[in-house]
Amino acid sequence: MIQTLKKTRSMSKQESAYVISRKVDYADNKGRRIKGYIDKASNNGKSKHFVIISPGYAETKRDYISTAYYLAINGFTVLRYDCPNHLGESEGDITNFVLSDMEDGLRSSIDFIVKKYSPKNIGLISSSVSGRVAFRIAGEDKRIGYLISLTSVVNLAATITAAYKEDLITEYNNGRRWGTIDMLGFEIKDEFLGLAIDGKYADLRSTMMDIEKIRVPVCFVAAENDVWVNHNDVRSVYKKSINRKSKFISIPHALHQIQENPRLAYYAILKIVESCIQYINGETTKKELKKPDIHDIVVQNKKEMVNLRCIFSVTKSEEKHFWVDYLSKYYVLIKSNDYQNFLSLIAQLFGNIKNGDRILDAGCGNGHFGSWLLCNMENKSASRQMCNAFSYTGLDFAENAIKEAKEIHFGILRRLYASDKGNNIDFKYVIADLDGTIPFPNNSFDKICCNLVISYLRNHETVLLKLYYKLKAGGKIVVSSLKPYNDLSLIYKNYLDQNLNVEDIIEGRKLLSSAGKIRHKEKQGHYHFFNEDELIDLISKAGFIKAHVYRSFGNQANVIVAEK
Repeated sequence: MIQTLKKTRSMSKQESAYVISRKVDYADNKGRRIKGYIDKASNNGKSKHFVIISPGYAETKRDYISTAYYLAINGFTVLRYDCPNHLGESEGDITNFVLSDMEDGLRSSIDFIVKKYSPKNIGLISSSVSGRVAFRIAGEDKRIGYLISLTSVVNLAATITAAYKEDLITEYNNGRRWGTIDMLGFEIKDEFLGLAIDGKYADLRSTMMDIEKIRVPVCFVAAENDVWVNHNDVRSVYKKSINRKSKFISIPHALHQIQENPRLAYYAILKIVESCIQYINGETTKKELKKPDIHDIVVQNKKEMVNLRCIFSVTKSEEKHFWVDYLSKYYVLIKSNDYQNFLSLIAQLFGNIKNGDRILDAGCGNGHFGSWLLCNMENKSASRQMCNAFSYTGLDFAENAIKEAKEIHFGILRRLYASDKGNNIDFKYVIADLDGTIPFPNNSFDKICCNLVISYLRNHETVLLKLYYKLKAGGKIVVSSLKPYNDLSLIYKNYLDQNLNVEDIIEGRKLLSSAGKIRHKEKQGHYHFFNEDELIDLISKAGFIKAHVYRSFGNQANVIVAEK
């Protein structure tokens, strides 16, 4: 998926066209309702150049607003939709998802465009797993004029093995059955594997065979550092393309989710638009591409997010249950070198802990940051350095997480007490909801940590304002958030490369699954990951000063430090 919020220049009066998004609703060949949007420029009502964007696994039409708007402002009419039996608004439950659902969704979308609009030509943009399906359809449906393949899966068995360190395709073929399997946080029936095998979707050879049947040009956009898709495999598939206009575009340093890097995402979007123009005009465009108004993209994104939040509402009780389950799998993350470096940065930004400092860990979860502080104290003790007296308060609304934090912290404290170095350290805990009342007097704390929490709160600005009042004048606050469209694949790979045992690998899979569930809730409009500018804006509105932003956690998290 490609979505970026790169700033663009203001349009002049002569270039005042804007993009209009209109909802569409149509049925697939099984009668399931498909929900989508038609995006086109306000001055391009008669455009017959259509592009259909097919979302990848765990993606929705909302992930492609920026791509669609760039295409629309440059003369295309774009259909983006949600796959049936998948995420988003279309009919069906992802539990029943199989690759034929992506087939049905794409074929029905082509039928809808042809019947409704009588297009002059149709291009396809597909990504990840949907790209594998698009290879098949592009070779069979003569109505397709060209295909843009974005980080497409070319060897499903290898991609699944890369994610789970287990060849599920081969095991299924050998008779093993699970009933359901976890695919990046979603429980789906294991017939997904069987139907992928039966449909000849499972290996690199079948992809090669499908590519050889495609007569139209294919543009392969590959991510150089893709953990899930082998870069050389994609290049091998490209070499099987028989159309001389096919091309291979490698995005340097990019991960599977190219949009995690806004600069690379912007570059990829431009290459996609240029390729679409080239394939309908027969030559490379020499004109500067038009750019949509960034405000229009932001407004449409927010509109669709609010709509999803209303459709997939969550009660406070359900939210609490989710986090209790999520945090029960979270402890394994402390073994990740990338996460340890992340905690180290937060501690450095806190600065030296002085005698008498009072620290609030707002949303402490399993107490990882508190553990990091104590381990630092323990290291000082081992080197016979004096440990300053300080008090730590861990606050969270998940009682089980607080209980686990206590057990971990007190285990370290007992070792410190035994060395007579921990008697001046006070650890205590409060069960409370940051979205509710924060039960401390104003000006209570010298330092506040709010680590990977702000994205999941309902009232971000209100919570930061409350934390501002709880902080003493001159005190520091450190807030962190995963960045928008974060890609944890490289962190996961680095974790697995640490020569861990089988149990650690299994726990790592659970964490990857939980991360998928977080992304699911973000797609439903419940969570929001903040970029650097958004964090600075939040902190400034709350009244904090001297803000500085850093990047850590495998380059996937933004960390901001500020003062009162």
